[in-house]
Amino acid sequence: MLRIPAEAEKGNRDRLLPMAPELATLLQSVPENLRRGRVFKLLASNGQPLRATRTVVGKIVSAIGESAGVVVDERTKGDAASDAGRIERPNALRGR
Repeated sequence: MLRIPAEAEKGNRDRLLPMAPELATLLQSVPENLRRGRVFKLLASNGQPLRATRTVVGKIVSAIGESAGVVVDERTKGDAASDAGRIERPNALRGR
C-alpha cells in the first residue's frame, strides 16, 4: 500500500492506495537515504527538469491519452488527469 499524507493530498486526508507489486519493488530498490521528493522527475525534451505544476502534468497526461487514443468527455476536456472516471474506450477496444 502507498500512503499519501494529508498535507500532500488535495482532499487534505491521509490516504492508503493499492500499488502494483512492480512499483513496490522499484521503490524498495532506492536506497533509504535517497527516498525524498518525487519518485519520477519530469524532464523537458531538452533534458532539463520541469516543475511539476498542475498545468504541466495535465498537458503531459493529455498527450499520453491522445497517443493512446483515449477519448474523454468533451464537456470536461482540459482536466485530463481527473478524467479517469469519464474515459471512453478507444475504438480498437469497443465491443470487448
